[in-house]
Amino acid sequence: MKISAFIRYSFTLLVFVSLLTPMTATAAFDGSKKHFKEGLKHEFAEEWDKAVEEFSLSVVDDPHNPEYRLHLRRALFQASQQSMSKGRIAAEQKDYQAAYVAFRKAYAYDPVNELAKNEMDRMIRLQEELRKTDKTDKNAAGGVKLVQTSFPGGAQPQLPQKLEKYRNVLWPNGTDMQNLIKELAGDLDLNVLFDSESFRQPRQVKIELRNVTPARALDYIFLQENLFFQKVGPRTILVANTSQRPKFQQ
Repeated sequence: MKISAFIRYSFTLLVFVSLLTPMTATAAFDGSKKHFKEGLKHEFAEEWDKAVEEFSLSVVDDPHNPEYRLHLRRALFQASQQSMSKGRIAAEQKDYQAAYVAFRKAYAYDPVNELAKNEMDRMIRLQEELRKTDKTDKNAAGGVKLVQTSFPGGAQPQLPQKLEKYRNVLWPNGTDMQNLIKELAGDLDLNVLFDSESFRQPRQVKIELRNVTPARALDYIFLQENLFFQKVGPRTILVANTSQRPKFQQ
């Protein structure tokens, strides 16, 4: 009797588990589909940070769905680029702390975004230079009695600050893309490699940019020409077509 009761209990438990498993799978499927639909809404509205959140949840619920993973990768890339733009704007307004936060967020979204990492380092240097300038001004004003030696009402000279390196990138009739990318990357102390499949033939780029930093000029070129870059070594990046991105992220 005890053996018979044990068998009946085991059979009942097995049936219960077998019934519960499809219900759990169905719930996970419904949840992933719901998150994916929400992600598509944010993707359409170009709210990339929210799209990343929803697509991430859909991938967690259904990790083997290639469509979910593809949309997540695209959202991560776009969210990184969007944060880069916010960082550039903040840097131009000399809000280096906000710019650093934006670049750090861009790097978190896309760890192969070497420009974001370089911009983070640059924002730290600019903040340090700003603090040193402020400290020097305070020391000069606090410990020394100044005697006016200029004419009354004369403008006080300001110490120049080498905080940004701006330049014009004017190639309306086109120039060799690889040479231009190398030149701009050289201004950032970066070495550049080019994916052989993406650059089998010489490529021309037509672009007109005025008063931009080298980093921002590279951002615009990558965006216009559908390129991306990945860190492959210390201060070294590899540039390729966006279509090659999955190959380098494996």
